[in-house]
Amino acid sequence: MFISIYGDYPYHARGYIQRPINDPFINTKVYLDDAKYYWFSTSLSGFYLNSLGGGSWVSFSGNAYKFIGHYADVYFITDAREFQIGTRLGAHFSLLQFNPFNASFYIQWQFWNGVLLRHGVTLGVELRLYPVKPLTFRFKEGAQLFERFSIGELDFEMGIMIEAWECFAGYRSWTLDNETYAGAYLGVRRYF
Repeated sequence: MFISIYGDYPYHARGYIQRPINDPFINTKVYLDDAKYYWFSTSLSGFYLNSLGGGSWVSFSGNAYKFIGHYADVYFITDAREFQIGTRLGAHFSLLQFNPFNASFYIQWQFWNGVLLRHGVTLGVELRLYPVKPLTFRFKEGAQLFERFSIGELDFEMGIMIEAWECFAGYRSWTLDNETYAGAYLGVRRYF
């Protein structure tokens, strides 16, 4: 049986991603009736991208049921003169789910408001690694696709778990033609 059920957060005592086993001494039906087939996380971070400015980023993601879930982001960038707000709403699909790592594909509709008014699609892959307690790593690579241009995006993040909370720091890079906008970010994430 290849069913994913979830603990409350990475490094939870019962594990984060679990697989029920066929054991004649365990009542599998009762075990699966009490199983949690979803996970959610929300995060808030502050960031800086050279030449664009700084801002805040809020994310809400998770698997609503087993291997499919939502992925929503709202971010605000300002250089103290002008601003840009980005809103992304979409889904992610788990490709691999194991305790040390999981991989997913994401696709989001995106809308920009502020200096530029644009809408398009964001898509890519995300890897989450849980190698040794309390460390976490997240790698995200994708593209923002608009009508006349596209932006490559890359995030690398390292975090420390404290129960269901994660404090993280990362590096974000957006590449448009031959220009790269890059910088650091710091934030906190809560799993539930």
